[in-house]
Amino acid sequence: MHTANFKKTVLENGIRVVTETHSWAQTVHVGFFIECGTKHELEGQMGMAHLTEHMVFKGTANKSPLDIVLDIEKAGADINAHTSREYTCFTTTGLKESLPLCLNTLTDLVFNADFKDEEFEREKGVVIQEIDMSKDNLEDHIFDLFFELTFKGHPVARNILGTKKTLNKITRQDLINYYEECYQTSKMIISVAGPVSHEEFIDLIKKQGLDKKQKSKPKVYPENISLSPLKPLNYNEWQARPSEQAHLVIGLPSVSFLSPNRFEAYVLSSYLGGGMTSRLYQVIREQKGWAYNVYTYLQSFLEGGSLSVYIGSAPENVNAILQLLDQEFKLLLKNGISLEDLNLYKTQVKANIVMGMDDLESRMNSIGINEMIFKKYRSAEDVIKDLDKISIESFNNMLPQSLIPEQMSILCMGETSRLVPTAIDDFKKFKWGFYD
Repeated sequence: MHTANFKKTVLENGIRVVTETHSWAQTVHVGFFIECGTKHELEGQMGMAHLTEHMVFKGTANKSPLDIVLDIEKAGADINAHTSREYTCFTTTGLKESLPLCLNTLTDLVFNADFKDEEFEREKGVVIQEIDMSKDNLEDHIFDLFFELTFKGHPVARNILGTKKTLNKITRQDLINYYEECYQTSKMIISVAGPVSHEEFIDLIKKQGLDKKQKSKPKVYPENISLSPLKPLNYNEWQARPSEQAHLVIGLPSVSFLSPNRFEAYVLSSYLGGGMTSRLYQVIREQKGWAYNVYTYLQSFLEGGSLSVYIGSAPENVNAILQLLDQEFKLLLKNGISLEDLNLYKTQVKANIVMGMDDLESRMNSIGINEMIFKKYRSAEDVIKDLDKISIESFNNMLPQSLIPEQMSILCMGETSRLVPTAIDDFKKFKWGFYD
C-alpha cells in the first residue's frame, strides 16, 4: 500500500482544504464539494441542485462556455461534476503542471457563474432530455423510482434530475438565489489527491485570492438541515414497461454513515450480492439460471440508509425469485454467517479499500466526503482496523435490523403480457414469511 500524507487547513473565509499527497502519482485530482444537494431544495423545486450544477458550466463573468472546457482540454485535463442527494461536486483531473489552471477554473465556476437567460432556457431543455433518456434505461430508472417510493415524504426521496413539471416552474431568479445561498464558503470543501504539497497548494490558493472570496446573502435554503430518521416504506409495486427483462429491486433498511454497524452493512452487502461468490449470485444465477445480473447497492445517508438487491430476469421468474429470497433470508436469520464466509467477505471489502488507494479520484472523493460527514480524516488503514473488529456476534446481531418485513419493499419494472393471469396478483399479495 502506498504511503499517503494527509493535511487540512481551514481558510479565513471558512473553506476547508484537505489534501492527500501521493508522491508516486502523475496526475492531480481536485474536487470542490458544496454541502447542498437535492434534500436541501425548497418544496416544489426538485431538480434545482442538478440544474445549478449544469448552469455553472454555461458561462461565467470571465469565460464563455466554450472557453471553460477549451482551456482545460488544451492542457490535457478533464473537468466534470455530479449532484447527489446530500452535496454537489465539481472535479478536475490533470497533470501536476495544470493544477493552477484547474484551481482557477473551478474557482471561477463556483463563484462567478452568470446564468445568462438564453443559456438558462436552453439548459433546461437539455436536462429534460436527460430525464427522458434516463427513463429509457430501466436498470438505472428503477433506482430513481425506488428512492421516490421507499422514502416518500422525506427529502432524500427527491429525484436528483427533477421532473419536467418542477423544472418548468423554476425561474432564472430561483436559480440565482439557490447559487448565491448554497455556494457559500462556509459550505465548501476543496479536496486534492496527487503529487502535490499541501503547503504549496495553500500558497496557490492565496496567490489566486481564493482565501479572500466570500458570499453573504439572506437565508433562503435550509442550512444544517435536521431531518427525521429514514424509515423505508413497505410495498409491492409492479410497473408495466415494454422490456425483455423484468428489472427487480428488493429494498432492505440499512444504516447511516454514522452508525457503529456501518461496516457490518458493507459485509452484508458483499455477502448478498457483492460479486460472483455472493450468496444470491450463486443461487439465482449459477444454480437456477434465472438471471444475468444479480448485485446489491448500499446507499447510506446521515439519517439512515438502504440496501438494495437488483435482479434482472425474465418476467415469469419474478415470483419464484421472491420465494427463493424469502428462503435465503430465513436461513440467514436462523443460522447467521459462518466464520469462513465472514472472513471471505471481509477480505473482499478490505481489498476494495486497498485497491481504491491506487485510484486517486477515489481518494479525492473519499477525503472530501470524510470531511463532510465525519469532520476528520479516515485513512484506509483506519477503515481496515474497523473492519477487523467485526465478529460473528456483531454481524449476526445486526441482521434483525436489516431484515424487517415492515420496512422491506419490492419494485419491479417489466413486460406483463407474457405473464399468466394470476402472476401480478401473486406478486402484489406476496408477503415475507422468513420472520415467522
